[in-house]
Amino acid sequence: MEHFNQACSWIARRAVCERTDNPIQLQHLISGEIRERFELNPQMTMRAISTACEGAVTSDQRILSWKAPDGVSLLTLNGPQVVLSRIGGYQKARRDRIRGQADLILHPNLFSLYATRPGGPCR
Repeated sequence: MEHFNQACSWIARRAVCERTDNPIQLQHLISGEIRERFELNPQMTMRAISTACEGAVTSDQRILSWKAPDGVSLLTLNGPQVVLSRIGGYQKARRDRIRGQADLILHPNLFSLYATRPGGPCR
């Protein structure tokens, strides 16, 4: 796990230098070096590249909470910020079942929030 985490940090820095967050491009550019530097097998190398490229911030209920039907409160460096959100009918009907972590993903010009742990009500 230490090697994997170190590899992810290194990959993220290289991605900035290479000006790409495309895992396929990075695989071609640096996968051999990753395997050698961090002693990862090819599959772990690909997972490390993908992990570094995802751009996710993992949140729990102390960082993120649902506010009203169309808002999410996110803890930021400047304190909590309520962000308007669009949520589908299927997800809205099950929002009371979300617990655990959620992942905030940055796409070009768009954030997505993935609530990953369905279950009992939020605490």
